[in-house]
Amino acid sequence: MISRETVYRDEPEDRFPMKPCPVWRSHVDWQQNEVRRIGMREHEIELRVRYDEVDAMGLVHHSNYLRYFEVGRTELLRASGGCYRDMEDSGQLVVVVHVDCRYHRPARYDDLIRVRTRIEKVTAGKIIHAYEIARANEKLVTALVTLVVIDREGNPQRVPDALLEQYG
Repeated sequence: MISRETVYRDEPEDRFPMKPCPVWRSHVDWQQNEVRRIGMREHEIELRVRYDEVDAMGLVHHSNYLRYFEVGRTELLRASGGCYRDMEDSGQLVVVVHVDCRYHRPARYDDLIRVRTRIEKVTAGKIIHAYEIARANEKLVTALVTLVVIDREGNPQRVPDALLEQYG
């Protein structure tokens, strides 16, 4: 059973600590935020907006949404049994090549936001994720992010068969 209780993040000095891979927990994961598995192609996580993520007006700075997307993308891969660290250890790096982001409404300090990540499309050459960030039932941000796989020299690589199977 997944707990509905969401807790504030107790931030360690390292904002994005390394976590053991590949593990998906059905209760609380990434820095004690609630995680819900929707399926192999879709994932949802709730995060609390921290003070350092907002500007002088108390609104989340637009650049922080990219960080939320990264959390969603990483947790989707982890929930489906994959691990970016394992890919990097094998010499395959996943990089963002395109972001199309629409800001509908602002998130504010201390808001509880839901990051929904969905696999939009996977081909041999790219992976496209669709995102929706919401507060309660209010849509705040939507985005499409395109990723490609490269080697350590920056040469494009085929999307690994394991990802094609997971997301295809």
